[in-house]
Amino acid sequence: TSTVLVTKEVRLALLTDITEKTRMERELELTQRRFRVLVQEGSDLISILNSEGRYTYVSPAYSAVFGYNTDDLNNCNAFELVHPDDRQRILEQFAEIRTKRRIKTEPFRYRRADGEYCWLESIGTNLMNDPSVEGVVINSKDITESLNNLKAIERQNEQLRDIAWIQSHIVRAPVARIMGLVDLLNNYRENEKIRSEMLEHIVTSANELDDVIRNIVHKTEKVDGLRN
Repeated sequence: TSTVLVTKEVRLALLTDITEKTRMERELELTQRRFRVLVQEGSDLISILNSEGRYTYVSPAYSAVFGYNTDDLNNCNAFELVHPDDRQRILEQFAEIRTKRRIKTEPFRYRRADGEYCWLESIGTNLMNDPSVEGVVINSKDITESLNNLKAIERQNEQLRDIAWIQSHIVRAPVARIMGLVDLLNNYRENEKIRSEMLEHIVTSANELDDVIRNIVHKTEKVDGLRN
């Protein structure tokens, strides 16, 4: 008598729905790509400071604008790069971030890698409680060129005020003398001595007026130079 054993092969397949996981991975990839485009590859000056004011992140734009190696700035105290005359004021403004979510600084001087200073204006956003940041995000803008243009306009306006004052005060005096002397000459035709003296005064006043006009022209040229 023989016995035949018949066995069946059983295959078990476990299926898992990864639709949500794939969606989250895609969103994470898009977020990281957006971060690279907006921050790492952008021209904005973005940095993150910890509670002690030390850099934990600086965007690549810091290297292009200030000449620093971004790795060298990590853990560097940001306030040590602020001009000594502006440092205390900026420290006091930064301290306000503890009670405010966002602050905007007044213009301050920031030292570049070559030792020269440029003017910055910054906005700080408190994201200390955000586990992905754990710091204050600083968005800065180099306003050096704008301030220089503003100062040039102020100097130009000062020159124009000087010209206006000269025209209204200094020019008026020799012109009034010349007009008065010419009027007297018409009334003293018979007295040659008096006429001669009057002519000398007219010449003196004319020379004085010529000097004033030259001064005005010189100041006007300076104004044109400031415009250019």
